[in-house]
Amino acid sequence: MNPQLVANSSQTRSRSSNPKAHPNPRRNTPLEPSIIHSGRFTFTIENNETRVSTTALASSVQNHFESFCLVGKVFGVPIPGRAIRNRLRSDWKNLQDEVFVNHIGKDWYKIEFCSVEDVEYVMKNRPWFVQGQIFALQTWRPDFSPFHATVESIVCWARIPFLPLHYKDPKVLSDLVSILGTPISIDQSSMVSKQSMFVRVCLEVDLTKPLKRCLIFGEGPKETRIYISYEALFAICFYCSQKKELRHICPIKISNKNYLQVERLNNEPKFFPRDLVLDEEDQRKLQDDVILVFPQPITVEDIHKDENGEDGEDGYM
Repeated sequence: MNPQLVANSSQTRSRSSNPKAHPNPRRNTPLEPSIIHSGRFTFTIENNETRVSTTALASSVQNHFESFCLVGKVFGVPIPGRAIRNRLRSDWKNLQDEVFVNHIGKDWYKIEFCSVEDVEYVMKNRPWFVQGQIFALQTWRPDFSPFHATVESIVCWARIPFLPLHYKDPKVLSDLVSILGTPISIDQSSMVSKQSMFVRVCLEVDLTKPLKRCLIFGEGPKETRIYISYEALFAICFYCSQKKELRHICPIKISNKNYLQVERLNNEPKFFPRDLVLDEEDQRKLQDDVILVFPQPITVEDIHKDENGEDGEDGYM
């Protein structure tokens, strides 16, 4: 064999085996994305993925969703869709027209109405509850996606206990609770009711910030701390400020026993009524020369007994 041909063939093999000798432009040069325009949409195809973008939707479609559609979800433990639909349809049975409740993913629901008046009624009378949890509602927006949407604000009822009487004016109270959230309405029955230990205020609170728990009134020894309770969100005990849970036992004991001290004569008991069971705190108050008298209510039976002379004055004690 011709030695020159052998040399040439070996050089050819060595050059072909070197990948740098013949670079492949298709491998090293990235493919340009493919862009397709179709109506209101633009599709960008790159790396086997198709990205969708749009400049505008049909105005009629967008206007319909903005006017007649809300989106909502249970703020808490997820609940089956059937229970949500049944609860909402029961609460909204007096609406003018029909309501459609459809699950759209990630525990979010689309609530579609047939009249603007019904939308306004539902939004005005928030919060709505499903199995004791708030069903958070918000208006639909074009950028809404159940995969990224979060409940950033919620409408709830706040209870404010032991409020000074001169603060129970609607305008004053509205200014006071503005530090807690955006005031929406005041439960007037809690302002004038006989059982008005607390007032109820409907607020829209920002969930991206911590809920405020305490308002401090007065200064020094007369300082009073008032703890705020948020219904269905963070309900607390008004006395100890701890979160109320099942079988909650308040560590702060509130004594409702009023007594007066009377000089004690010979052979008299140290307290009246004689059959009253005293706790340890009251027992420490007992003295040899003083009687602790605990006033007791007078019943109808006691009045009749006194009128008939059955027990006399000693019977009152």
